[in-house]
Amino acid sequence: MNVDHTFLPATTEMGSLGVFHLKRYWARQCAVLNQQITHDHFPDEWPLDNFLFNTLGIGIEQTLRFIFREKPGFDEFENWILQLNNGCIDKARIDEFNSVFNENAGLTHQELSVGVLGKEELQQWQQEGYVIIRNAVSAEDCEATVSLIESYLAIDRQRPDTWYTEHPQRNGIMVELYQHPQLERNRRSPRIVSAYEQLWKQKGLHADAGKTGFSPPHRPGIVYPVSRLHWDVSLQLPIPFGTQGILYLNDTTESGGALRVVPGFHNKITEWLQQLPEDVNPRDENLEKLGTRSITAGAGDFVIWHHALPHAAGINQAATPRFVQYINYTPAIMPIQSLWV
Repeated sequence: MNVDHTFLPATTEMGSLGVFHLKRYWARQCAVLNQQITHDHFPDEWPLDNFLFNTLGIGIEQTLRFIFREKPGFDEFENWILQLNNGCIDKARIDEFNSVFNENAGLTHQELSVGVLGKEELQQWQQEGYVIIRNAVSAEDCEATVSLIESYLAIDRQRPDTWYTEHPQRNGIMVELYQHPQLERNRRSPRIVSAYEQLWKQKGLHADAGKTGFSPPHRPGIVYPVSRLHWDVSLQLPIPFGTQGILYLNDTTESGGALRVVPGFHNKITEWLQQLPEDVNPRDENLEKLGTRSITAGAGDFVIWHHALPHAAGINQAATPRFVQYINYTPAIMPIQSLWV
């Protein structure tokens, strides 16, 4: 398991899956595990890491947890990835990923002029930084996904006594459930894909292996963690364009824990950051005073927001749990800042 960071595998060195960069990524994490390097090393490779995870349909957190807990050899690591994909990974996806390293191939994109988002919705995106795609997923698929989450967490939406039990794959409102045919079916919704293509102004985007979410109602005497308004992107300027998305699997009201955002802040964040004193951490600021909006929507509706918007799930004060699935699409090599601020 000892890996000399000065002799990491070349990014084109492959294993049995035939995927470039995978062995180098594994070796880097082994080096971190052995305290030879830190997570901050090789920040220029992070966009490639992201593309790799999207290609293989695996979550970053679940992968890091597996490596750091199990300390697998590379063969074991590849076998684990294959098992998550039910024993088969689409060769076309691997070939597209590997083509990034072919100097004569290059990745191309096609700009779009039509899609599911109309003029008013695109204007709302420009002004407020979010948009709702109605009926992105059918009622039947929403019901099947809720049942999947129930089964995975061993809960029953009709029995409140099951809602608050601990589960090893449950972290607050987040559920570490990434791979399942139903989740993939939702990710491939034509309306969701089309909306992302319009916002990114290109085809050939890649879905991430996002989590699911379960938020039971708050009850007296039961401490259930909720997140503050926050960003999931570095605040180093300039902040590149990026998106995030959430699928409501049941009708979600303001009191039922709907997503909260600071609308329009993507148009103000640069000026706001530049006006802060140098010794102030923007993440410690009281973001509530910026003004929030709860985005209510029905089962099957999908919300996309600009990742420069402060956001958080609302507190569920309704009578029933909230069920969601997180879905995002990005280009193969997504622009990111190498320094986390």
